[in-house]
Amino acid sequence: MYLKHYFIQIGKDILIRFPQKIGRFFGYLVEWNMFKRKNDKRFTIKGRDAYPCLKDKIVNTPFDHHYTYHPAWAARVLAQTRPEYHVDISSILSFSTIVSAFVPVRFYDYRPAVFCGSKKIKFHRQFYSIIILYAYDRAYRSWSLWR
Repeated sequence: MYLKHYFIQIGKDILIRFPQKIGRFFGYLVEWNMFKRKNDKRFTIKGRDAYPCLKDKIVNTPFDHHYTYHPAWAARVLAQTRPEYHVDISSILSFSTIVSAFVPVRFYDYRPAVFCGSKKIKFHRQFYSIIILYAYDRAYRSWSLWR
């Protein structure tokens, strides 16, 4: 089954993707020549300095909606409520670091990150101990857990 899938992918590469790449390359050459013609000699334009990104010509920037909207919503909630600190259990590291700009964060993960940034964020390896602590002491008022 794997071999069949492999040959199907090779066929798609040859019959579909390769002609698209050729078309993108010729489109790039047209744009390159237009750019050279419009140059008013302020810039030196050499072919060896070019780095064509043929897959980069898109209208909208793609992004994963879940990993963009959800942390933005949570950050707004934390900015409004201003808890004493926020406990983050194994979520997106970028969320914890951004939120640490206005709320101290305690980040718990079984794979702690090596981060040399804000002093308002503390990284802990005790992933399961925080859950046990919560069962006995409900002092944590701000939580996030994304997995």
